Amino acid sequence: MTHHAKTSALGGMSLEVPAGYSFDYGSSTQCIKLDAKHCLALYLPGGPAGRSLVEHSLNISNSDNLKLLSNYLQNNMALRSLIAMNSEVIEAIMEHCDECSTLLQDPKISPINTIILALFQIWSRTPSLIGRPTGYGVCVPSQCSYRDVGTNLNSFVGSPIFNTFDISSYGNKNEDFFCIAKDHAASWDGLNTFIAIVFGAIGIFIVLGTLADVFSMFGNEKESPTYGKQLLLSFSLYTNLKELMNTQVKSKDTLTCLDGMRFISMTWVVLGHNFIFSTNSLIFNNFKILADIFSGKWGVEFEAIANALPSVDSFFLFSGLLVGYLTFKELDRCKGKFNLIMYYVHRYIRLSIPLALIIAFVIAFLPTLARTTDSQLTHDIADGQASRCREYGWSILLYVNNFIEHGSDCIGVIWYTCDDMIFFWLSFFVVYPMWNNTRSGALAWWLIWLVASTIPLVYQTWKYDLGLILQPDQESDPEFALGYGTNGTSVYEAPWNRFQPYLVGILLGYILHLTRGQKIHINPKLNVLCWQAAFLTAFGVVYGTYSHYERGRLTQLENVLYNGFQRIGWSLSLSWVIFSCSKGHGGMINDFLSWRFFLPLSRLSFMTFLIHSLVIFIAFKTFSTIAVDLSWPLLVCFFFGNLMISISLAMVAMLVVETPFVKLEKLILGRLLAPKPVGNGKKPV
Repeated sequence: MTHHAKTSALGGMSLEVPAGYSFDYGSSTQCIKLDAKHCLALYLPGGPAGRSLVEHSLNISNSDNLKLLSNYLQNNMALRSLIAMNSEVIEAIMEHCDECSTLLQDPKISPINTIILALFQIWSRTPSLIGRPTGYGVCVPSQCSYRDVGTNLNSFVGSPIFNTFDISSYGNKNEDFFCIAKDHAASWDGLNTFIAIVFGAIGIFIVLGTLADVFSMFGNEKESPTYGKQLLLSFSLYTNLKELMNTQVKSKDTLTCLDGMRFISMTWVVLGHNFIFSTNSLIFNNFKILADIFSGKWGVEFEAIANALPSVDSFFLFSGLLVGYLTFKELDRCKGKFNLIMYYVHRYIRLSIPLALIIAFVIAFLPTLARTTDSQLTHDIADGQASRCREYGWSILLYVNNFIEHGSDCIGVIWYTCDDMIFFWLSFFVVYPMWNNTRSGALAWWLIWLVASTIPLVYQTWKYDLGLILQPDQESDPEFALGYGTNGTSVYEAPWNRFQPYLVGILLGYILHLTRGQKIHINPKLNVLCWQAAFLTAFGVVYGTYSHYERGRLTQLENVLYNGFQRIGWSLSLSWVIFSCSKGHGGMINDFLSWRFFLPLSRLSFMTFLIHSLVIFIAFKTFSTIAVDLSWPLLVCFFFGNLMISISLAMVAMLVVETPFVKLEKLILGRLLAPKPVGNGKKPV
């Protein structure tokens, strides 16, 4: 927006300049109400090839308007506050910027102009700090284009530095990325219409199923419903909500402590992503604080957020545990005569239908919902995710998205489902030999798999001299990043780097299966000792890396040991908690984790996991129209707000796209696989 001379505190200035400062795009709402267009003027220097920032700045120094702009910036209290809050970072940038030194020592540049030149140099180096190009938000007549905005400001400062080249933004036109006008609606095509029809049909079935359920309840029907009515009742909102909120434990074999552990792990994932996404998306006045955070100045206690990666490993552990625990039980029941095809078909349908509907929602409705905000960046991230879902949705439903470049960009955490499905495909080849063997033979077979899953971690860290959590740094071999970049797989998502917790979960499932229904006596002193060992191991995994802030880079051997075995240590720690609680030795910890309050929330954990990244991205990109002061209270408020919204949306998603189709799958497959009568129908086959 621009300030007019009559109303602005800068009324003495004869020229209108963009109001605010370089870290505030401003709100487009008032601009659009005036039938104008709100455009971004981003600091994207262009001009002849090879032109340096020094040359740009020297051109700017010759501008007749530079003195006006310098005076404006010097007298802008917000900008002066910004510089004061971040003086250490700015000094560090200037100190390590040879071009800056050249500029400040140039005799052609008057002292009054050095501030603007220094700021332009800083702006060029801050996108990595603030997560986007710096610039202004400008209100212009609707006939203007983003090029006009850049040309206007470039003429003002005397050098091509604003909007000088195109931004590759998920296929969006540059005008759509840079500008918001009154007609900034999302595009709509045949696929969107088809998706809308599908969701409309689901809505109709939900209404009919709920009405049929209510009428049956008040009608006191004694006869069991027909097959067709059972299919319709699968969509009953009343019954599905009642089942979701039910806190009764159905079986004695249920591992009730998992309810609390799943919910806590899920909130930890949201907490970690809330922090990471905020540093990439929000605009901070005090961006110096980011340097403090990533240098460890917020203290060792902040490692639980900065190093929240084990939270995802917890879910792989839980998944492996449940797969092993239930499969061993089923193998006992059927005496090894296992329907392997249905084992995979059931899992695929169970996971893929809700996943497909979430992807469809992103494609059809997320861009439209984003248009309710006045942030170009919100529109851009929504359009980008919808575009990726259109292009790579097939790979997500075939669970190969982690091997395709941009395959996991549809939803930020969708890579997890690919790894989890791959582990499930492999699980039977781990579980069945363990079941069909002696205990020592089962352990030996499991150890072979564990060693095989550890070798890639140790090998990569040692060969390429990687840092913590397999991240390359300045001392690492550059070939490592090139190798991962050519096949579309990131080191973070690669399944061969993630299998260890799943295997530990299978082993725990085997142990719990062997001791099913048994009372295990553990010496109280041994129990306390094991709890201490589990706590210290988990504590070391999360907080043990803090020393690298003070010592500098860890040795190659230390990195090998941490990267190769930290997931095993974390998984074994949680395994002891689960085992001890399930066998009656967890005390008040088991009482807390098994609290029935957690049961409905644990059922929502998968949907919350899928949805929360969308919520966080949209929220933070919307807030990027203004600059904020980063602080603990602000992060806490964002976290709880995003968590509550994610859980609420997860409840809606579960009632609409998950529970009905889980019931349909059971009814349809149950009917198809039911024993068929022969002869007079009295002797089933």
